[in-house]
Amino acid sequence: MRPSSFLPSQCCRAEWLDADHYVTSIGYNLAIASISEPSEFEFLEGHSQTISAFAVSKDKTLLASGQAGKEDANEKSTPVILWDLNSRRQIMVLRGHKGAIKNISISEDNRLVAVSTDISTNIWIWDTQEQDLAMFLDPGVIPSTICFAGTNKNEWNLHITYDRRLCEYVIKFDHRTFEYSEKHDLYTNPTNGYFRSYTSSCGEFPYFFAGSVSGEVSIYNATSRTLRTFVEIDQFALASMVVLDPKTIAVGGQSLSLVTGDDTNWKCSKQVKFDAPISFMSYFNGRFLIRTEDTCLYLVDGKSLRSQKILDGIRAPVLSVTCNNRIACAALGKTGTALLNVSGPISLITIVNVQSKTVCAMPNNDFIVGLLDGSLVCLKENGSIAYRTPSIHRGPITALCVTKEFICSGGEDGFLRLVTHQSRSLVNESLVHNGVVHQIIPAEGFPQRVHSVAADRTLTTTEITTGKRICQQVGTGRIGFQACQQFKDGEGEVIVGMGDGSLKAYDWPRKGIIFEERTPDGLQINSIALKPGNGRVLACAGVCEYISMIDFQTGSWSVFGPAHTLETHSLCWSPDGKILLSAADDGLALWKF
Repeated sequence: MRPSSFLPSQCCRAEWLDADHYVTSIGYNLAIASISEPSEFEFLEGHSQTISAFAVSKDKTLLASGQAGKEDANEKSTPVILWDLNSRRQIMVLRGHKGAIKNISISEDNRLVAVSTDISTNIWIWDTQEQDLAMFLDPGVIPSTICFAGTNKNEWNLHITYDRRLCEYVIKFDHRTFEYSEKHDLYTNPTNGYFRSYTSSCGEFPYFFAGSVSGEVSIYNATSRTLRTFVEIDQFALASMVVLDPKTIAVGGQSLSLVTGDDTNWKCSKQVKFDAPISFMSYFNGRFLIRTEDTCLYLVDGKSLRSQKILDGIRAPVLSVTCNNRIACAALGKTGTALLNVSGPISLITIVNVQSKTVCAMPNNDFIVGLLDGSLVCLKENGSIAYRTPSIHRGPITALCVTKEFICSGGEDGFLRLVTHQSRSLVNESLVHNGVVHQIIPAEGFPQRVHSVAADRTLTTTEITTGKRICQQVGTGRIGFQACQQFKDGEGEVIVGMGDGSLKAYDWPRKGIIFEERTPDGLQINSIALKPGNGRVLACAGVCEYISMIDFQTGSWSVFGPAHTLETHSLCWSPDGKILLSAADDGLALWKF
């Protein structure tokens, strides 16, 4: 089972595959989605680190993707994977690169793949036909961009920008000796010593185009390797460029700009501005696909430049999530607090400017938000603020528990603090833990008591009105208590998710472990959630990229995913038990059951 829909939190490249599908990267995985359902992804697994660069061939049949580091401690190189996009399968794995993959370019005939990294001056040239390394190129400095622009029979032109300079490599293959050779020349820059630092490039014979950090496009003649002219676009770095035809290019900075001309007569003919600078763009069949720095995805008509936002990303790592049957609320740290529609494919409604670390749903469908400044905010479903309390913690609020009578909050200092719905101010406080409070839940059958787990490796039951500790379970060794839930079917055991990937059931209010289970992956658990309506089904998530689920009645485990390739912080069921939300550093996933 895979997530029904996903909202990414990172700004990743998006490339057209065909008229209705695009590919992007989410953490360790490549993700393919349709334009009509842009948040419903098909994942391609294969990488063991975050994907740092990928490229799609001109005919949309080949994809090369590279990651940010080695596969494991025993490996000495960083892999690049070649994919057949028709079958969605790996073709081969290219090894030998040092450092994080920074740039990948595929030749127009799919014969060569050029790869550069962030720490090596080498450029690896791979022959996909021979399935072997063709040669190394070494410009002497780390390349900023690499771009194939021009292909003849057994001859390829690779353009490189580095250290405010441009260089053209002509790579030749001798079919008689089966050997590759190269020659290279620097582009001349007749501007009396004024050099531009280049951030993007593209080419179409006889021109080569380079975008600078100062928002200018430099236009070179590829035959003579001389600067013909430059065009000022805007005040932002030009992060992406695409050739539409030999006399028209699209440039992405703060705006999408069309630059047209011939030889020295070039000008910016059209522009459309976005809310955030453009990070990546792709062009196919008369339409642009544009990713902006705020993680939004736009579809833009190539002629009129009319834009349509098709996906609004979550914009920041998700620290906590809660929901009712229609609306979800997510804490995004300093970015704010997001409200999302979860009745269909997950979509962003709005981001409220309250800096949050944890959230909790109220019985009346409002949301309580714990802020970084130690205060509480009550949010309505429409994003309006019902009320805001004074600061009740001397630091961020890290855990929340809401009942019909009160709100209990935990902080980094180990205190539990009580706020009633009527007073909306601090009523009582007690120092319960000696570390950061991870989670607070109400004690079943005792309206004035709560259970809490914290970084001091304790599970504590507290009489919240008096601050008295009723019961405390202490962990053994250095394994911490990460999350807790309590059965609601009369048994009353408190289930604790542990840092070693185990689940322990404590016989509350007596001390002692009744039983223990271990997740299939055996990795640290960060969050657990009991399914409503069936108090014996528990979902677990943490460091592993999969969601594990156990039915305590049968003792059987189920594994779903992959979901997140970065650490999962929070799980939440909808009240009807049909939706599970998982929040992680790489975004927010929605699962339907």
